Amino acid sequence: PYLDFDISLMVYELLPYINDTIWIGKMNRINQRVDTSKWEKKDFKYLDMVKESQTDEFIEDMYNEFKDNKKVKWKDSIKKLMNLPEEEIG
Repeated sequence: PYLDFDISLMVYELLPYINDTIWIGKMNRINQRVDTSKWEKKDFKYLDMVKESQTDEFIEDMYNEFKDNKKVKWKDSIKKLMNLPEEEIG
């Protein structure tokens, strides 16, 4: 999953070093997986940015930006959102 607000910048920076593919997917169950019990108020700023980057609108824009790039592949979380066929593995 991507954990950065500016995933496009990260992908563009990594593409020259990618020989095969880079897979992009959402972080599933953020609220259940991230233990915030010892966080201070300021710590939630980063989590809020990650959550914002996981919205349907944000993902749709990102998908449209990279959909024609053969080095970018989509995890099931994004395939479901974009109504793309999910491939069988194995």
